[in-house]
Amino acid sequence: MVSNNDTVYLMNKYFTPPVSEEEILSNVCNYSDISFWDARYCSQDENPFFEWYLTFHDLELILNANIKTKTESILMIGCGNSDLSFEMNETGYTNVLNIDFSRVVIYQMKHKYPKLQWAQMNALYMSYPDKTFQVVIDKGTLDCIFCHRKEDDASKQVKKYCNEIERVLKDGGLWIVISNAGPELRLEYLENEDSSDSNFMTFDCICVYHEYSDFEDNNPNKQEDNGYYIYVCKKDPEKSKRKDDIFQKKKKALDRMVFKQTSKADGLLAKHKRR
Repeated sequence: MVSNNDTVYLMNKYFTPPVSEEEILSNVCNYSDISFWDARYCSQDENPFFEWYLTFHDLELILNANIKTKTESILMIGCGNSDLSFEMNETGYTNVLNIDFSRVVIYQMKHKYPKLQWAQMNALYMSYPDKTFQVVIDKGTLDCIFCHRKEDDASKQVKKYCNEIERVLKDGGLWIVISNAGPELRLEYLENEDSSDSNFMTFDCICVYHEYSDFEDNNPNKQEDNGYYIYVCKKDPEKSKRKDDIFQKKKKALDRMVFKQTSKADGLLAKHKRR
């Protein structure tokens, strides 16, 4: 078994941070950058395992209340080096798959918890088929995607991310989001019932406010007058069918347009050959 110290040593030996630590620390908003996270996880000065936002103890009641059975397929998206999936596994959640876009942290976590499932993957471009998971858990990942240096790009990335979560969730499935931002900043991306809008979403969400966990008392980034928001978003089967129908209609229209253009091009080519 490889110890935590051995893991940190291996990461520093085989994975060189792409930019200097000083450059990373000087960035104001860099949580959406893989280079930031790779360098952070490689740093010997950084505690190799850190729990963001809320702990499993904080989340256990809401998870148990909303997840039907502990054998449901669960995707822990942007897992980082959180112990959440391990602690869930210890209490009976046996089908949790963890992904993160940082190869460094996935390497670390594979050595820390080799019996759990780990995969390096970008949450905006997942390789899983449609409607694979019954539950997706997001603890800070959505917030990180908002941390893009260009506001317009951040909005595009967030919309892409939300649609990708919706795609891999089964009908009736749950997306549980833990965020430090309130409904006025998040629900416009999580809920949109206008089927004529390109950002039409199939989620129905409730929001629960949670005070800071005790472990946050020593967190230098803690905000005095704020806590965290837990969004429980259910993928509505009827809305999902409506969105699928809209997609199929658009696809058929695009196929017809491509066919017409191809036929026209073939006709011009044949006419040219006859000359």
